Amino acid sequence: MTDREKARMLENIFSTPIESPYYRMRAVFASALIFVISFGGAIYASEVSVPGDLFYPIKINVVEPVLTVVNFRPEEKIVWEEKKVIRRIEEAEALLLENKLDDNRMEELERRIEKSSKAFTKAVKDKGEDEEKVEDRKDEFRKKVGKQKMKEDDKSKTKEVENGSKVEKLRKTAIEAVNKDSEKD
Repeated sequence: MTDREKARMLENIFSTPIESPYYRMRAVFASALIFVISFGGAIYASEVSVPGDLFYPIKINVVEPVLTVVNFRPEEKIVWEEKKVIRRIEEAEALLLENKLDDNRMEELERRIEKSSKAFTKAVKDKGEDEEKVEDRKDEFRKKVGKQKMKEDDKSKTKEVENGSKVEKLRKTAIEAVNKDSEKD
């Protein structure tokens, strides 16, 4: 090889760009970051969603099951199941204000309220307290669910909320589920 050929070859070698191994890592990291931010935003948006909303399936199929697993101690489980019942009632109220509480959504909410009420009762029993404390917990639940009413300014927005027939039905579903369990004892 001549000196000129060697120089040209060396010039071609040095002029060829070398891809940094960090370039791919940056792309993977950026993609992961975008996914986390997007998923975090979807989770945040799901918290205020109601049946029929785009993010509601995330709320009930991802967020709530994770919180159910995280709240594994009896006391935490009691509070969480009670909170889920109240969340379903609040969702019904929000749908009612928007005139979107149809029969299908009502049935779905009723089913979920009954399931959470039964889980509440089971958690109360699993805590291992004496019968009097168990009944006190159930009474407290009945009072919270019964007293949990729509804000006054929201009541004026629709006449159906004033008589509250659909929402009252959901409250009764929760209380009846707890009462049925009490009758079994």
